[in-house]
Amino acid sequence: MVQLLADDGMNLDLCISAVSSANAKLKAGASTYAVFGLEYGRECWAATSLVQSQTSLIGNRACTLSCKGASDMSCGGRAHQYDGYGQRGTDELDPWSLSGVTCEFEVWVFESRSFMSSPVKAVESKFRVNGGVWWKAESGGRRAKIPRLIFYTVAVSLCYHQHSMIPNLQRALLVLIIFSIGSIVYLYNYSTFHRCAFPLQADTHDLAPFRLLALGDPQLEGDSSLPNPDDALFPSIVNLWRDLAEPASIVQQLQVTRQSLANLFASDLPRILQSYRKRLDLLGNDYYLAHIYRTLHRKLDPTHVTVLGDLLGSQWISDEEFESRGWRYWQRTFQDGLRVDDEISSGIQFGNLGQDDTWKRRIINVAGNHDVGYAGDMNNQRIQRFEKIFGRTNWETRFRLGRDSDTNNTADPPELRIIVLNSLNLDTPAIDQDLQRDTYGFINNVIVASRSVEDETTGTILLTHLPLHKEEGICVDSPFFDFYNEDEGSGVKEQNHLSYNAGKGILEGIYGMSGNPQAPHEGLGRNGIILTGHDHEGCDVYHHLPYHPDPDSRAWSAERWAISTSRLNKTIPGIREITVRSMMGEFGGNAGLLSAWFDDHSQRWRFEYSTCSLGVQHVWWAIHVFDLVTIGLASLAALGNFYNAVGV
Repeated sequence: MVQLLADDGMNLDLCISAVSSANAKLKAGASTYAVFGLEYGRECWAATSLVQSQTSLIGNRACTLSCKGASDMSCGGRAHQYDGYGQRGTDELDPWSLSGVTCEFEVWVFESRSFMSSPVKAVESKFRVNGGVWWKAESGGRRAKIPRLIFYTVAVSLCYHQHSMIPNLQRALLVLIIFSIGSIVYLYNYSTFHRCAFPLQADTHDLAPFRLLALGDPQLEGDSSLPNPDDALFPSIVNLWRDLAEPASIVQQLQVTRQSLANLFASDLPRILQSYRKRLDLLGNDYYLAHIYRTLHRKLDPTHVTVLGDLLGSQWISDEEFESRGWRYWQRTFQDGLRVDDEISSGIQFGNLGQDDTWKRRIINVAGNHDVGYAGDMNNQRIQRFEKIFGRTNWETRFRLGRDSDTNNTADPPELRIIVLNSLNLDTPAIDQDLQRDTYGFINNVIVASRSVEDETTGTILLTHLPLHKEEGICVDSPFFDFYNEDEGSGVKEQNHLSYNAGKGILEGIYGMSGNPQAPHEGLGRNGIILTGHDHEGCDVYHHLPYHPDPDSRAWSAERWAISTSRLNKTIPGIREITVRSMMGEFGGNAGLLSAWFDDHSQRWRFEYSTCSLGVQHVWWAIHVFDLVTIGLASLAALGNFYNAVGV
């Protein structure tokens, strides 16, 4: 290009005049200046044909200087970076082919008032020059045709390099940013996208006054796979120095050195990498579980929260490791959650439902077999350390419903009972019979302190770890018992369900469901629901006592809740038991949502249940890793733009 003018009063009008003057002075037959451009804020350049910039800078990264004589106009950049303009006389202009590049650019059309034959369809008026109007024609990324004009002037940006990959990289980064924002919005609002909600009251469609967020079996794992801090970081190197200190030949020392180096790469380094991977996995799992709790607590506003046992991953860990996992439980997974105070869990406490908002933060922890063991290995030391960190294993609290609606003049207001039961030592043999007697003594106290079985204004929610007995094929876990050897005490080593008799004791004791027509309330028992954990797959059943002519032959049976017909028979006792699916990532990050309210029409408590699943932990990991990568790339791009803008 040829420099025509340099002036501190430079603007587009001045450059156009300079081009017109230069063309007028050309000899006959000479090529006119059909393309011109502004550079350095004060220079006007021209050429006989469209030229391509020799810089990889594009768009605003290149043409950053305002005109000295018009601050609202762009006058190119530095080092062959022009705001370029050209005149063409073809019938139709294709801005994409005109630029000679495949990158985005701006197209500006000038219409002369004296020669205008038809208006140009444009989006935005830019500024006026020589009685004409400059327009910005938006192509939206598609090939666009500009209408036929008798005369027009077209300005195109020459600040793109024909073979530059930067625009494509910028588009790719934009896609990454959009996807990153979308994925993080989904992750932190997944309950909304999955349409999770506590069931509403059937009659009024209002929120229930009692909303329990039920979480099953988080099983916080520990660092058993991590290197012992007392061991050397690189044992092979330590052994090498020791072996080399012993008298030996050069050949033997070389062999020892080679073997130590082999052990370093084959054993020490993989072990260290594995330990860091384990640390990262433990950290990620803690925050994955925390994400479930925090998101649902924030979005769904439960009134109460329970974790149905197996808070930790093993009952065999040391006291120090138990406390370490307990710290992670409260400081990471259930941060801002509160342990239920001993003052609340000592004896039977009464409160008005919804009056104490602190219950929203209290975590009702249920003891699981991985926390305190089964009957064959549960001891007082394990119970004490659990209760110290997580709360009592057997306790009850009650909430009364303060309301103005009619209750048929019942002397006592409707009441909701929450019973937390350590069911892990109900079956025998138990290694610590004193603990077993304590549990059965607690059950007896619950029965004695209950309202009359005829009082239907009471609802009972039992929270325990082990599911009640049910026949094989009803749930994923079938009935199973294993026992220690005689020399180990012969106690219960493992079980999937409570035994039939232990489950029967709960149904007929706590709930008073004898099935005897001559008994109070005709043996139908108390209204309520049972929530359990342990079976990671989850299950939803209806326990009932079918009629039999011989009362001694009646036996409890279970059916899947969704297909149960027995629950429609109001002449036989029955109750729903929900085994809450585990919240671990392997099982989809599940959570149970239980609503309870008092039905004024039936004068009974009603219970409804739904679930909400986040998805496997890999989704949580993938979104966060993707976001970190996107942030890193965006930061690098911003840094590059900054350096280009300042001319570095």
